[in-house]
Amino acid sequence: MKRIFISAPYRAKTQARVERNIERARNIGRRYAIAGELPMVPHLAVGYMENTPEETPMALYHCIELVDLCDELHYFGEPTGGMQMEIAHARGIGIPVRGFPLDCQDSEPELDELMALVGAEGTD
Repeated sequence: MKRIFISAPYRAKTQARVERNIERARNIGRRYAIAGELPMVPHLAVGYMENTPEETPMALYHCIELVDLCDELHYFGEPTGGMQMEIAHARGIGIPVRGFPLDCQDSEPELDELMALVGAEGTD
């Protein structure tokens, strides 16, 4: 069982979009878990932090600490600022990084479809 850090967009202009991003990340993590992997989903792991200037840096720090515990980092979509920090950190400590299209989750594909993407070479 691999520990896989799931990096995906979190921040957004509206609370509804943030909630959609959290739900999307939760669904990605669920599919990894069903496939026998141990997903580290920061959206859920640090969801207790507020999206404020005071707490956002602490949340990002916690995310970086979670990356340290993982065997791989898989990112979904165009990397945001926070995702870029996670990716750079993973690469810096030698953790393999793989990228996947974010829209693979938009239509709620079957588990086999996502796992086929995960089994294939990512963009990195």
